[in-house]
Amino acid sequence: MQNLSAPTIILASSSPYRRGLLDRFLDEFETVSPDIDESNPGGLEPAELAAYLARKKAECVATSA
Repeated sequence: MQNLSAPTIILASSSPYRRGLLDRFLDEFETVSPDIDESNPGGLEPAELAAYLARKKAECVATSA
């Protein structure tokens, strides 16, 4: 029989606003402040920049776990 536990939710942000949002909806989650440069690396459009930064934050959190 498999043990199906809920996945750990990780907020990869140091934003108090985002932490407050998750506090309203989740009982448990972890917060990790990724140490990345959030400046635009070379003329990315806003949607591309958001995806780029999300990927960089996820990579940072994954390698620190």
